[in-house]
Amino acid sequence: MESVRRYTTRLKRFVSSVRWERTPRGLHIRQKKIDLEVRRDGDAFRLMMNGIVGRMIFSSTADAQMKAFELIESGVAASFLAEARRTRRQSLRRGSR
Repeated sequence: MESVRRYTTRLKRFVSSVRWERTPRGLHIRQKKIDLEVRRDGDAFRLMMNGIVGRMIFSSTADAQMKAFELIESGVAASFLAEARRTRRQSLRRGSR
């Protein structure tokens, strides 16, 4: 199918993009207004989106990058981050009372 081929092509371009910057902790890229980091955690890797560390553990940077692409493309990342912002704002409001 054409759509599967396009998705696979975009995924490969995302993972191999020159926009990935090496940092002392791993890799960083900004995609669809999301600051994304793939951070080393011992012998494994974790995703971090807009400062929120993920729970999933990956065996390679490529696995983490592929999962990040999937989350961003599906809209799950944007929904999660929007909910995290709402929750944070509510807790800050409650704390100021």
